[in-house]
Amino acid sequence: MANEPPADERDALHQAIDLADGSRLMAAQMRWTDASLSVTRLASTASLELPPRLLRAIKVINGRWRWLSDLPTVQFESASYFGRPWPLMRDRNVVGGPLRCGGAEFERGIGLHSSARAAWNLDGRYARFVAAIGIDDSGGQWSDADVTIRLDGRAVLELTHLRHGEQPRPVDVDVSGVKRLELQVGFGDNSDIQDRIDVCDAGLVRISGH
Repeated sequence: MANEPPADERDALHQAIDLADGSRLMAAQMRWTDASLSVTRLASTASLELPPRLLRAIKVINGRWRWLSDLPTVQFESASYFGRPWPLMRDRNVVGGPLRCGGAEFERGIGLHSSARAAWNLDGRYARFVAAIGIDDSGGQWSDADVTIRLDGRAVLELTHLRHGEQPRPVDVDVSGVKRLELQVGFGDNSDIQDRIDVCDAGLVRISGH
């Protein structure tokens, strides 16, 4: 079972920065200059310089952030096409390397492989689930997988035909009142070959007072 994150990480303001290419960065700090937005990502001391043309939206997450990788799973099943089970990895890809997707490296997230099903208890304490989901850069041309997000057993979002080399697809789902969050990874067109799924910057926004 994961330890509770430090108080300064739980309670600080964070920003979700959506980029023009569809990817998302989670920022601990940001500062405007004359020519760019200087961003320090969560769980990192390195800064990025983003020109305004790359920005689509900035959302402030008001001090109630919880990383999904810090929550214990209540269910995990792995059933690959040829019977080899794969683990669920926290803050690493499914083969143990860093989470790299669309040419960017992510400090926090979940690594999975098709087919798999993972679930977490939310107990109605959270308002939103946000992430960016794609194929890890360590995959290859045969990668093709589907991801379904279920809330209390109901499918609310389906990402089909995730492929190698694509930018991770942003996810922002209302989970108000939800007891159980489930991620289901299914086979695409090429069975389970190279289906290394990264759930990048995956986190939950607490309901105020929780």
